[in-house]
Amino acid sequence: MVVLFLILFGSSSTVTLIDNIISGNMAGVYAGYSNGEGGGVYFGSSKTAILINNTISDNEANHGGGVWLAVHGTADIYNNIIWNNRARESGNDLYIGNGNNNLNLFNNDFDQSGSHITNPIFVDPSNLNNLDPLFDEDYHLQAGSPCIDAGDNSATLLPTTDQDGNPRIVNSIVDIGAYELQVPANSHVQFSAADYSINENGNTVTITVTRSGGSQEGQSTLNYATTSGTATSGSDYTQTTGTLSWADGDSADKTFTIAIIDDGKSEGDETFTITLTDPISGENLDNAAVTITDEDTTLVTLVEFIVMALEENEIIIEWQTATEFNNAGYYLWRAIWKESDFSNVVRLTGIAPKGDFSVYSYIDTSVEAGITYYYGLEDIDLNGQSTFHWDLIDSATAR
Repeated sequence: MVVLFLILFGSSSTVTLIDNIISGNMAGVYAGYSNGEGGGVYFGSSKTAILINNTISDNEANHGGGVWLAVHGTADIYNNIIWNNRARESGNDLYIGNGNNNLNLFNNDFDQSGSHITNPIFVDPSNLNNLDPLFDEDYHLQAGSPCIDAGDNSATLLPTTDQDGNPRIVNSIVDIGAYELQVPANSHVQFSAADYSINENGNTVTITVTRSGGSQEGQSTLNYATTSGTATSGSDYTQTTGTLSWADGDSADKTFTIAIIDDGKSEGDETFTITLTDPISGENLDNAAVTITDEDTTLVTLVEFIVMALEENEIIIEWQTATEFNNAGYYLWRAIWKESDFSNVVRLTGIAPKGDFSVYSYIDTSVEAGITYYYGLEDIDLNGQSTFHWDLIDSATAR
C-alpha cells in the first residue's frame, strides 16, 4: 500500500529516512515555521540528514515540492526517487539551502534543472536527470525502469530489505527508490534453441545464448556447462564450462563452442546436455540438448560375407558380424550379370538381428541352374536408415 504523509522535522542531531514512500502531500504554513516548504519532506536545522532509498513523488509546495532541506551539518542523499513533484515558486523536486554543510548527493533521480541549491554544486553524473522511473500505481518499479540497478551499494545505512520487506539487492547493484524490482537479471537469459545438432566430423558446435530486456535488467552473469548423456565427454565431445556476462543495456547474443570428437566408431546418434546456471544461487536457468549425428558408413561391422552354390538349384548366403549397434535387421539383394550390367535386381526377405558376433544364413531357392547370381547385404538401423555393404558383394553359379 502506498504511504501518503507529510514529514516535518525541526532541530535535532540526526534525522534518518530509509525505504519510505512519500506521496500526495501539499505543504502549507506550519505553526508559522514552514512557509509552504517541503511538500513531501521538510528538514529544518538538523545537524545530519540521511535519506536512503526513498520514493518521494507527486507532492506540492511553494518551495521544494519534494524535499526542502536546510541542514547545518552533513546531508547524505542516496538512491532516492524524487520525481514529479511541483513547486509553485522554486525547487520542484529539491530545494537545498546547503550553507556550509557537507552535501553528498549521489544516485538519485530528480529534476536537476528545476531544483534549487543555494550554493551551486557539481551534480554527480550518478544522479539521473528527471527520468521517468516507470512506476505502477503503487510506485513499484516496472521492467525497463532506468532506476533498476542504478543505485550505490556503499550508501550510508543501506537497508537489507525494501519497503515490501523483499531483498534489497536482487542483482549486483541496488535499485533507486523504495522498492527493489524482484526480477533477477538472469531471468531473461536462455539458449537460442532447445536442440542443437552437429555431425560427428563437424569439429565444433557453436551454442548461442540470448538475453531479452536489455537495459531493464542491469548487469548479468551466468555459468554454462556440459553434461554427458549417450554422448560421453572425453570420447564423443570435450567437457566444456565457462561464464558469460552482459553489461547493463547489453542485449547482444553471446556464444561459446564445444569441441566434437570423431572417434570413427559406428555408434549411431548420441546426445549430451548443456545447462545455464546462476553463478551465485546455482539456480538452473535453461537447458538444451546437443545431438551428435553419426556419419560413419555402417552400424554393422562384418567379419565375412560368403555366397556358395548348393545342390538342386540352391544358393546359400552366410555372413558373420563383429558388431551390431542400433540394428533393426537385414535385407539381401540379388542381381544377375548380363551384358555388362546387372539385371533382375530384387530385394529378398528381411532377416531379424541377433546381436554382436552372430552368424546368419539364408538359402535362396528361386535360382536357375547355370546362371550366376550376385548378392549384397543391406542393414537397417532403428531410425530406418540403410547401409549397403557393396564392398562385400559375392557371387555363385547355381547348379
